[in-house]
Amino acid sequence: AIGFREFQPYLQAVAAGDASTETLETLKAAGIENMKTATRQYAKRQIAWIRNKTLPECKTTLKKRQQAQAFVLDATDLAQWNTDVRDRGIQLAKSFICGGELPDAKSLSARAAALLADVKDPGSMLAWKKHHCRVCSTDEVQVWLNGEDEYRQHMRSRRHRRNELRERKSRQFEQAADSARV
Repeated sequence: AIGFREFQPYLQAVAAGDASTETLETLKAAGIENMKTATRQYAKRQIAWIRNKTLPECKTTLKKRQQAQAFVLDATDLAQWNTDVRDRGIQLAKSFICGGELPDAKSLSARAAALLADVKDPGSMLAWKKHHCRVCSTDEVQVWLNGEDEYRQHMRSRRHRRNELRERKSRQFEQAADSARV
């Protein structure tokens, strides 16, 4: 959850009751800035998820009888929320329910055009091959990866390289121990 961790120093200082008003205001301002940063980072992760997982799956349905279509509504200007998001969303929903013609999703805003421009078509997620990483899997946790992109990304990750190094050192230690016994 965004908010608690960012305000924890402030809340601890208030609970302790021994901080000056100036210190509390500084901690509160830092908490607000940290929360804004965390919110922006969370939004970026959401956009990446939508771009990399949801939109490609919608694109694979365009050739099928029942099509999924994604619309991006620009909510960056809160003063324009009612017209850009609420009213436009209601209009799209009514058109969809009544079987009316839906606009081209890229025509809704510049942000929509940018986000929907280069959607890769990896094939259906249902057709993705599952990969098992025996290096990173343990007795408690099994690491399964969906699709070639996720597998390649995992193989380059810091976590995988660290586990590979640990496994290599363990094998070398075992081989040295075995040769010492002989």
